[in-house]
Amino acid sequence: MALVTDREAPPDVATTNELARFQLETPPAEIRMAGKTLTILEDPPGLGDAITLMVKVEVTEICEKQKADGEIVFYRKAKLIGCWKPGERPPDNDEQPGLFDHGDEPQTVGAVLGEMAADDE
Repeated sequence: MALVTDREAPPDVATTNELARFQLETPPAEIRMAGKTLTILEDPPGLGDAITLMVKVEVTEICEKQKADGEIVFYRKAKLIGCWKPGERPPDNDEQPGLFDHGDEPQTVGAVLGEMAADDE
């Protein structure tokens, strides 16, 4: 096996970039939310402090925009569903019952399904 040291194509082989026409996977995209209050903290961080928050969003639009320099920017518009500190319980979701009852005891599947059936009546 020979080591390839030149990077030039042979003169009798045409070079092309035809695959660039096809978008084979979803490109990276920005996630955008306009002017939303994420949460209210009982013990807010001080100036210069950093905190970690868990954020749940729902994508509402898939967008792309061409900038003045020709670059295409891909982004998603999102709606805030909830925000909480790591280790805390996420805000209640009306569509899905929690795995814990109000006393922080795990619920059985039967109890959860029973609650869902009672809510439907």
